[in-house]
Amino acid sequence: MANDADAIRAEVERRKRRANELQVPSLVADLYHDLFQNYPAWAREYPDRLPKLISELEHPTKRIVEFTFKRQKFSFFWKEESSERISHNEDSDTDIMRCRLILRVNEKRVFEMTVRGERYINVRGSQVFASSTWKPVNIQSFVEGPWIDDLREIDRLGRQYLQMALDKTRNDPSKLADLKKRFGID
Repeated sequence: MANDADAIRAEVERRKRRANELQVPSLVADLYHDLFQNYPAWAREYPDRLPKLISELEHPTKRIVEFTFKRQKFSFFWKEESSERISHNEDSDTDIMRCRLILRVNEKRVFEMTVRGERYINVRGSQVFASSTWKPVNIQSFVEGPWIDDLREIDRLGRQYLQMALDKTRNDPSKLADLKKRFGID
């Protein structure tokens, strides 16, 4: 029985190493934080910002984002497990959070990890400035499969789409005309 336990633990460690070799933790964390966590707000406020490669955005909430890509259903679940606020002064705080990020493909859990986040909050007058960093901490689940290449494609296409949307906004003739007017450019 002990040999079985040792063999299982060795295989788990091998699979964790494999996930890290494939850079799955950073891929999943970056996709969630850079793209997917914004999908619910974009679906409500700016549906044109959703990359066309994503179809059937399903019941988006703040903590769950589900969508279909290449006829596969991807589900991202985000759960905050603990948090602590550190006050630096009256205008600046840091929230330290420990969260769990779970990815399912077609209802099957294929990846799960613990993530450590730091959110920096600075208040200047009536304006609030915030930024955050997120680091994968520990892999709890990993089942290798073609979903990894799908996520890489989503990442590439999603970033391409967001860059095109940004360029479109940056080059909007009415915004450029307004800038010219406000800065006295002929």
